[in-house]
This record gives sequence, C-alpha cells and structure tokens, in this order.
Amino acid sequence: MRVRAVSLNYRDLMIAWGQYPIPSDPPPIAVADGAGEVIAIGPQVTRFKVGDHVAIPYYPDWIDGEPTAESVHRVPGATIDGMPAEEIVVPEDVLISVPSWLEFTEAATLPCAGVTAWNALFIGGAVKPGNTVLLLGTGGRTWHARDGSRRGRKPVRATESFRDGCDAFKDAKLRWPSVRSLDRPPGSPRKPT
Repeated sequence: MRVRAVSLNYRDLMIAWGQYPIPSDPPPIAVADGAGEVIAIGPQVTRFKVGDHVAIPYYPDWIDGEPTAESVHRVPGATIDGMPAEEIVVPEDVLISVPSWLEFTEAATLPCAGVTAWNALFIGGAVKPGNTVLLLGTGGRTWHARDGSRRGRKPVRATESFRDGCDAFKDAKLRWPSVRSLDRPPGSPRKPT
C-alpha cells in the first residue's frame, strides 16, 4: 500500500508526551490513521486490486461483535507501527475499502474521527428523525458528525469559540443552517492565560 495521507489524533499526541495508558516497548512508529492506494497484491489476494483506495482501521483485528482484549490489543501507532511511511505491507484482511471519490486526506480521518462521530450520533446518541444535533467546536469529529447528521437528514446546530472556525463551516460544501460564534476574535487563546 502506498500511503498518501495520515491523520493526527489527540491520542497520538498523548503517546508522544508519554501520557498514553498502554505502554509499548520499544515505542512504535506513531500515528494510527492513514489512507492510500494498493500498489501491489500477492497471488492469494481476492478483496482488492491494484489502484483500490484503502485505509487501515483503528483496531485492525476487531472485525465484528463486541470488543475483546484480543481484538483491540493491536493498534497502529500505539502497540504496532503506525502509518507515517511511504509504503507499507499488510495482509488484505487488515484493509478497508475507501470510496475513490474521497480525497486521501479525507479518507485518512475516517478510522478514528469518522467512526467516533458515527458512533456518537447513531449508536450512543441514538439520533432519531426529528432530533436536532448540536455540535461543539470545529475539530475533525465535528466535521464528520456534521456530514453524518446532514446525510441522515437531521437538523444541525453548532457553536464555535472562534469566528474564523464558524466562517470555515459556513463556507463548507454542505451549508450549515446555524453556526454561532461565541465572539472570540480569531487568534485569541482558547483558555485564559
């Protein structure tokens, strides 16, 4: 697989800072999320062909059912090497298909931020028809939640501390019906110093 984009998550920073609760010795190459294209396949590969767009899930061994200690032990960037590489070799059952119409930079955010947003909306949050979704901030999970909400035809409302964050959301392809700024000027700190 040729790696075309990677996505940094807060967990990756925790690992770099030595604050991640699952130690690994020696520490692996950081960063779990990435996307790319298949550039070669072995003779037994049946799920992918050269040129397919792919990503690696956050938990490559957790295929279905409830999570188990065994299915969530291997995590790219935490317990096994992550995605910052030009090319990687992985078994086909570790890869997931990515629609070719997604940019690689978008696809690289799906394994963590995209799945987290989907789970928060439709599993944990159990959003139903007629519900309105309130999103806080303009981070990666918020963008995915916005897209999932809009595709599920749910009204979306958002808040953001920075006016420039609101402008970015309003200018996005899927227009927001309501985005409110808390009127912090662009560039001002999020927390009082």
